[in-house]
Formats: sequence, structure tokens, C-alpha cells
Amino acid sequence: MLRPVFVACALIASATCAARPMVIHPSQTLEPPAGSGDHYFGIGVAIDGDWAIVTAGPTPSNPLPTWDALLYHRVNGQWTLDRPLVRREAGFHSVAMNNGVAAIGSNPTRIFKRTNNTWTEIAHPFTVPPGDPNWVSGDLVWDGNTLLAERPGCPWGALISRLNVDGSWSPIERLSSDDTQCSRTPNQWAISGNTVVAGTYTNDLWGNSDVAVPDQLMIFRRSGTTWMQTAAIDEGNGQGDVRGNEIFFASYGAGGTLVYRNDDTLTVVDNIRTVSTSTQFGGPSYGFHHTNDLFVQNGSALFRKNAAGKYEHVAVLVPNIYDAAVSGLRVFSKSEGASANEVVLTFDLPETFTPSPVIATGFESGPSPFTPQLGTFAVATTSTGNHVYRQSSLAGDYRALLGGSDWTSQSIEADIKPTAFSGSNRWAGLAVHYLDAANYYYVTLRSSGVVELKRMRNGVYETVARKELPIVPGRSYHVALQAFTPMIMVRVDGAEFIWWIDEQPIPHGSVALLGYRTAVEYDNVVAAQVGGPIVDLTGCDAARFWTTNGAGNWSCSGDTGVYIILQSSTAGDARAVLGTPTDDQVVTTRARATSFGSGQDRWFGIAARYADASNYYYLTVRNSNTVSLRKVVNGAITVLGTAPLPVRPNTWYNLRLDAVGNELRAFVNGTQVLQKIDASHASGQGGLLTYKTAAEYTAYSAWQP
Repeated sequence: MLRPVFVACALIASATCAARPMVIHPSQTLEPPAGSGDHYFGIGVAIDGDWAIVTAGPTPSNPLPTWDALLYHRVNGQWTLDRPLVRREAGFHSVAMNNGVAAIGSNPTRIFKRTNNTWTEIAHPFTVPPGDPNWVSGDLVWDGNTLLAERPGCPWGALISRLNVDGSWSPIERLSSDDTQCSRTPNQWAISGNTVVAGTYTNDLWGNSDVAVPDQLMIFRRSGTTWMQTAAIDEGNGQGDVRGNEIFFASYGAGGTLVYRNDDTLTVVDNIRTVSTSTQFGGPSYGFHHTNDLFVQNGSALFRKNAAGKYEHVAVLVPNIYDAAVSGLRVFSKSEGASANEVVLTFDLPETFTPSPVIATGFESGPSPFTPQLGTFAVATTSTGNHVYRQSSLAGDYRALLGGSDWTSQSIEADIKPTAFSGSNRWAGLAVHYLDAANYYYVTLRSSGVVELKRMRNGVYETVARKELPIVPGRSYHVALQAFTPMIMVRVDGAEFIWWIDEQPIPHGSVALLGYRTAVEYDNVVAAQVGGPIVDLTGCDAARFWTTNGAGNWSCSGDTGVYIILQSSTAGDARAVLGTPTDDQVVTTRARATSFGSGQDRWFGIAARYADASNYYYLTVRNSNTVSLRKVVNGAITVLGTAPLPVRPNTWYNLRLDAVGNELRAFVNGTQVLQKIDASHASGQGGLLTYKTAAEYTAYSAWQP
């Protein structure tokens, strides 16, 4: 259905190319130095230009194990261990570096200052013993000028002091909360100028579970040398930050990270959501870090302000990492699943961020972009006039590679329709990280009724995971295979099917179509360097993440063990949308009408690229016995295509709407019924729609291919 498209700004509506974040891989991997202890290597990291601190421990030393704060130096582009900066018999609460100063929260706090390449410990004001009103814990924040240290107790608070040019410290300033009942616990602190924010959790540990208080981001302001709480933002997940004229707040629901103007009006000025992931949370937000023009969320998602002053998701760090420290264009981070051992990854960021590539083809125009190596391939026309990439040989192996797809992180998805199997256990499939005929990952749809995820390494194949699924000749299966090293994932018809972690991964390679003694048709292939995890709503607790408008009456039922979204009104338009706005997207669901309102042309359906109630694409199943693909532009409806379909109440229909580049494709019960080229809408959310129809939906899924 799709013509071959190598996605670039010149080939697709201009807004789409910015929605694919650049993929950035590590520039160096730091292993624990001998004798430092590797069990918790990198739990704490901090970076300041060409210097960094990594915490490690416990060491196997006698008589007691020790913990190290290791100082690293970047010389000639490589990070090397300079020396252990602090060694102690207990761990570290926090580490921070900025402006040539390193602050280590370890009870007692330790402060070091750099002169040229020499780090020297200096005095600081937080030296009183436990029990003193000015005693602080090891949780501290250092912004390059001001040191904030958490003061435990009830009410809790913080002590703040500033480092003067001559090396002395300004007198201590006290910040106290009004939480005299100890109903909250501070979780995260941040300071910028005359503003401090404290993210707090409701405290259920001290017999206060009956206290009806929400989690809060508390805002404190300085007047002279006095700090007072002036505002608070309720709920969230106890995470927040402040920088300059902006306060960042980790919302709990669909909002992602909300950006507030740094005053007490609590005015939201932006909403930071991870564009490459269509999660119902809009990208769960935690682990905030900043440079002057870069915002890092969740350790791996990088955002930069555009010309309009809004944050754009410009890059993603791969593999996924656990928290991060950032300074300028350098990032230090503990890895998350990148190695069987504890390691720290370093990333060098570019001056500008180039969108990651996408290759899409539906074989509608000209030759296939795939290069056959084995088998008999040809672009063919089906009985419905659709074009597919047909492999017709039943003699042995077949394989076709996609040029220009040699990437470290990648995904490929396609509609796969086996038409004939020559014998038992024959198969059709997809491959990623295809280095050569002896090294790649692949997924197989087998005539024996199983789906297998396999690895070919050095010419030896291994089945790493398998799951039963009837594979019927003549039926189309939408299959996705993703390699986000070290994780390999398979989705079938929109649902997560198999996943596996390879601790010694094949590092990179191309994507391919391949199989054995199977005649097959491939269609609607999308290969991307990075794609989004699926929105797969499986419980009624997720119903609160939907945004609804119109005359609908939406609810959720899980009484039968199946999650069903119900819309019971037949009064007019009803809409429910969720997820992060994306450019390319696939939206699927299973739906039925429980009753149609009086009159003809009442309908239920799904939406893609939903920008607002006046702008979106949608696929509808109508009581006029038709299925219709339409668009709404500034409130005006245009019919893009219509096809006949017997429609009955209480009959389930499998619906799918693809919006890839400027191509729209509509499917009912696994069969493509409509297609259209249109560039009216570049991005948006997915969702559910009805008009004067009560309907039920289940198995809703949406993702960015």
C-alpha cells in the first residue's frame, strides 16, 4: 500500500521529521577498576566538563569493606581513572559537581575544589554533630554556587550556604517546612537562584496512613536570608526540579513533565513528553538533569528548546540507562541491562541533533527497495488491486535485504501473509541486525502453529523463545521485530508477544525478509532506527489516562477478566484520546456497537493523528453497512474513501488505522479495505470515537512504527 519512502524532511510533511529523535550510542564504557567493588559501581555519578565522579563498592577488603568515590578525568577524548577521591566504610548518599567544585554527601559532607588539574578538600559550614539543629544528612544539591543539604527531623527542611570567591561560605540559611505532623517525606531537592523545590511523598511509615495528604512538589522562596514556602503542586510522583524561570513537575497521569513558570501563579507553559514513546503516561518522568539548553528526562530522553520556546524530544540514549549526569555535551550514566557486569556509559552529544532514519514501503510505486539474495521475489498486484512483495518459491530458503538499514538500534514491521507451506514446520519471517548469513536475529511464523524468536550466531541457530499461535495460509499477520540492544522484542497484531535479553548481543546490522519453503506476500514495511513502545491498556486503572470530550459517557469494565472501554451515550459525538503525539502511528482495537441511535449513518471507530476536536483522521464502521476513512480539518469533514461492509450490532470488528508519512491505510478484520495519500495532519494522538452510537472497545493498542 505504501510507496517506498526514505523518510526525510523533503519527502514527508515538514512537521514529521522532527518527531524522530536521534539515536546516540555510548562513546566509552567504564568497567569497575580492580579492587573497587563492582556490585554497586555507578549508583552515584556526577560530571563537570572533563571531570567526573563515580561511586563504587563495597570492596572485598578486610577487616571491613569500603566504598569509593572515584575521580575520572577525560584526556584526549578518553576517560581514565585519576584517583579515589574519598574512601569510607559506608556508602554515599549523593555526589554533585559543578563550576570546579565537587560535593560528596556522605555524613560528613566532603567538598573538593579544583585548581588546574589538582583537587583539594576545602572546609564547609555543615560540620556539626548529629542531634545539633544544624546537622544535615548526606542528601545534598550543589548548583555551582550554592550548597543545599537536607536537614532531617520533624519538621524537615534544609540548610543553605553560598561559596564566596575567597573560598569562605556565607552564613547558613535555614529552610523549614510546615509539615509539623511528619505527613510527608522529601524525595528530591533542587535549587536555582532564590527558588527551592522539594518533591515529597505522603509518609505512610510513621502511623500517618490515615492522613489525607497528597504527594506534593513544595516551592520555597528566599527573601533576604529567609526561606518560606509560597506554593505547592499536588499529586505527581514526588519528583520536580527548578532552573531559571522554569519549574519542572513530574505529573502522574497523561501529562508527562509539566513546565511551570517560576512564580506562584502555577501557570503551565509547556508539557515535555517523550515523542518516540506512545505510552499512556506521555513518557513517565523522573531523573531530571540540565545544561544551559538541554533537559534530560528518565536518564535517556534528551530535550532542547525550539525557536518557539517549547521543548522538543531531539535524542535518545541507547541502551536505556539508569539515571544520568550531564555537563555541556557530555553524559555519564549507570547502564541498565547493557552488560552482565556493572558498568558506566559515557556519551558525547553532537552540537546539532539529526532525526533518526525511517524507511517505509508498500510496493505501490516502482521496484522494491529490498535486494533479493535467495528465493523468487517480485512486486505483484493482488485481486483487490493492491501491490505486495511476493516470494513464490517453495524450494528452500529465501532472503531479501533492505539497503541503508545497517543500524545499531532498529525495528522492522510488516504485514506478512503466508500463502502456501511446502511441508510441516515451514516458516516466513523478519530479521534484524543482519550482519551476514551467519549472524542475525529473526522471528519465524511457522506452519506448525508457533512463533519463534531465534538467533543465528557464527552459522549456528538457536531458538531463544517460542509461543503458540495458529498460522493459517491466506491470513495476514502484522509482525514487528525490534532490537534495542540488548533487548529483542516481537509484537504480533499489535500485542507484545515475545521478548528476550541477549547479554552478548550482535552489535548491528540490516533488516531483512526471510523464510523457508513458504510462499508469502509482504506489505506495508516500516524499518526505523528507533520506534516507540506500544500503548497496550490492560486494566481499568488505565482508564483515567484517557482525555474525553463531546457528549460521551465513558466507563471501564473488567468484570469478565477482559478490559473493555464502554461508551453508552447515543446523544452525539464522543471522543476519547490518549498517548504522546507522534508522526507515524498505528492504532488498533477490537470494537462493536451495542446500540445505534435513531437514523442512518451512525457509527463507531478509531482516530489517528488527533490534534484536537477539529483536526484528525478517523476510520468508522457505520450502520449504513459501510466502512469510511475520513479527515477533519479545522472542523470540516472530508470523505477520503468508503467501502461496503455488513454491519450488525453486538458484532465485533477488528479495526486498524495506519498513518505513516503521507499514507493512510484502513483495515477491518485483518484485510486492508481503504488507502489514501493525504498530508493534512502531521502528528497527533490515537483514540476512540463514536457518533450517536453506544459502543464497546477492547484490546486497544497504538504505537509509532
